[in-house]
Amino acid sequence: MRRKYFQPGWQVLLAVLFLCAAARTTQAQTNKPSGASLAKIIDFQSPGNYYEPPFQQQMKYLVQGAQAQPLANACYLINQLKLTTFQTNGGVEMIIAAADCVLDSKSHVAASPGPLSVRTADGRFFLEGQGFAWVQSESSLNISNRVHTVIHQGLSATNAVPQMAEDMEVFSDHFVYNQKTGQSVYRDNVRVAGTNLTLTAGELSLSLSLPMTNNVITLKGRPTWSSGQRNGGGDVLKFDRVNNSLRATGNSYVKMPGTVMGTNAQAGAAGKSFEVLADNYELRTNGATFIGNVRVTQFAGDQPAGKMNCGVMTVALKPPGEIQWLVAENNVVVEQDDGRFTGATALFTATNSVVQFSGNPTWSKGGRNGSGDGVFVDQARSEMTVRGHARMKLPRGDMKTGAIPQGGMAATADKIVTITSDEYVVKSGRAAFRGHVRIEDAQMQIASDLLTADSLAGGEQIERITAERNVVADLKDSNGTNTHVTADRALYTVSDSFLRLTGSPVVQNEQGTLTGSIIVWDRAYDLLIVRNQKMVFQASGPGEEAFPSFQSKAKK
Repeated sequence: MRRKYFQPGWQVLLAVLFLCAAARTTQAQTNKPSGASLAKIIDFQSPGNYYEPPFQQQMKYLVQGAQAQPLANACYLINQLKLTTFQTNGGVEMIIAAADCVLDSKSHVAASPGPLSVRTADGRFFLEGQGFAWVQSESSLNISNRVHTVIHQGLSATNAVPQMAEDMEVFSDHFVYNQKTGQSVYRDNVRVAGTNLTLTAGELSLSLSLPMTNNVITLKGRPTWSSGQRNGGGDVLKFDRVNNSLRATGNSYVKMPGTVMGTNAQAGAAGKSFEVLADNYELRTNGATFIGNVRVTQFAGDQPAGKMNCGVMTVALKPPGEIQWLVAENNVVVEQDDGRFTGATALFTATNSVVQFSGNPTWSKGGRNGSGDGVFVDQARSEMTVRGHARMKLPRGDMKTGAIPQGGMAATADKIVTITSDEYVVKSGRAAFRGHVRIEDAQMQIASDLLTADSLAGGEQIERITAERNVVADLKDSNGTNTHVTADRALYTVSDSFLRLTGSPVVQNEQGTLTGSIIVWDRAYDLLIVRNQKMVFQASGPGEEAFPSFQSKAKK
């Protein structure tokens, strides 16, 4: 543990570069012959400076040089300057070296166009550069060219998120250290190279003392970071060494391999990558948070394959950078191909590859759309489930039709069919509705416990509708006459417009009632085919004109 009497190494360096001027002045005057000019001092060594009690016997620092040459105007040229600083226990802390150094004892400036190097005894920090100046009045050290810093226990990266680990090198054109503020700033063409991490910026700043104890490193001037196949940037980047976090502020972005919400969310999904743009973000060891105007683009190769917009996105990660779960909030919109999903919140869990939309969620695909209390998209199974107050709307044109006479059902091809239920599941070639199912359009209203709409060829157009359990329907014929139908099961084939009723079917209108074991209604031609028919007419009914024309089938 550092004692309170120990002065941090940078402060020692900056103070000594001035104080050694006074020491050299004293020694030069001591060696000056009477009436003669100032002579060179060979193997120069300052008297040394000691700690305050109780460590008054321990030297703080020692200044040495191959020779000291007195110059005019109270200036001195020191060759092969070496400054050694010590800890209170006598151990060497830091060594500073310069090929040449001119000390101006009047203006309190130490400067040289030559090289300067600083290294710690434990080898964890090394700084070098070309051309330097220490200005005591400003308490600042400036290195003007070719700045290079090596810090062990610096920046690195593990998995998806850059982390603070070992080995960091900083390169820049210029370096400034201010003793008063404790801030060090690297400027112009800044590049930071870690074990698995590279940073670029116009400016990097950090609180610097030796040994390295700074917690936050700040980069400005269009800074960027890269780690393997991952990279990002923003107006400002901040690395927190204590909390192992990276924060980007303003025009921030991240690019990574893999998928955001899909079956292959693992980093390294072949040929897939994604980009996240946001006002700000923070990357941590086990997750990330993106805030403000979040825009996600999924790529397949170089081509966009999907987009998501939201206000806030939170991601949980596990090694080696796989997404465990992801939550998007505030006006979530997901677009992929011709599909679109919206909601207040979207939750993705990698273990089941399901995206859950909640908060008045909606979906749309082509001319179809729907809503419910919750929308669940399972991309692994290419399946969507809508639960709670589930609703679907689709154009009648999505129903595959055959040749239908003028004035028949084809005339309503531009109308919308609405289906409501407790829940429904949509997958390739089939939509299945369950609980309080109801179909409504201009020509029919059907209620049942179960309903399936099938595309026999596995396409988008519906070719068959099956209603089961407590089927109740109100249908209009070509003349607009309403007919009430009940059955245990109803099968409607769209191509031939046949409605097949089984399970105690009953067809009823204001003129009477028709029953049979099986009733087939050709709705295109208003033709009934009935097995085991039984008709009951109202007293005032017109008899055989009360129903569509029919052909009876005798019981076999």
